[in-house]
Amino acid sequence: MSDVSVVRMPEDAARYNLVTSFFELRKAIFIDKMDWPLYAYERIEFEQYDTFNAVYIIAHDGGRALGALG
Repeated sequence: MSDVSVVRMPEDAARYNLVTSFFELRKAIFIDKMDWPLYAYERIEFEQYDTFNAVYIIAHDGGRALGALG
């Protein structure tokens, strides 16, 4: 069963693991699978819009991101 969560900082710092999981999913799809030339660090892909002011809407299952808007 999946859930959808809205994660915004600093209120939801305890759930930032969902954002990290979303970054990992983005890397797996856009860099590893589609071979897009995007910036990544270790297991995550992020860009200039991924700041602590960003709000993410994340579909997840057991803390693992399935998809998101951010």
